[in-house]
Amino acid sequence: LIAGPVLFSGYRVTEAPLAGGWFTTSDLGELTGGRLRVLGRADDVINTGGEKVVAAVVAGVLAAHPEIADVAVVGRPDQEWGEIVEAVVVAREPERPPSLEQLRAYCRDRLPAHAAPRALRLMDRLPLLPNGKTDAAALKRG
Repeated sequence: LIAGPVLFSGYRVTEAPLAGGWFTTSDLGELTGGRLRVLGRADDVINTGGEKVVAAVVAGVLAAHPEIADVAVVGRPDQEWGEIVEAVVVAREPERPPSLEQLRAYCRDRLPAHAAPRALRLMDRLPLLPNGKTDAAALKRG
């Protein structure tokens, strides 16, 4: 939620004004020591076994892995867990990609255990939207 004197007053296509002057952005963030860090979008949260995982946080950790050239993280439906964390990876050396176990261990050293990927999908390149961002919807469709 955001509010302030320079915030617009509402949308033309809806009769209801912004609730109490507040606008819902659907962005997730954390406020630490007076600094706001944007973590991702609310619709990019993976619910795995009742635990919430921010896909962008896991992707940020995996992006620092030396064997990964590009990465995205999505939730994949799972009967047991509700969703599982899936890492979609473009390997620096396609003939020698990192294994799922390597990536899980790497994440467990840096994140809570439930955030470690339970699935790995290797790709030559990630699908992109016209604006250059990763097409997460295409990745979720498989």
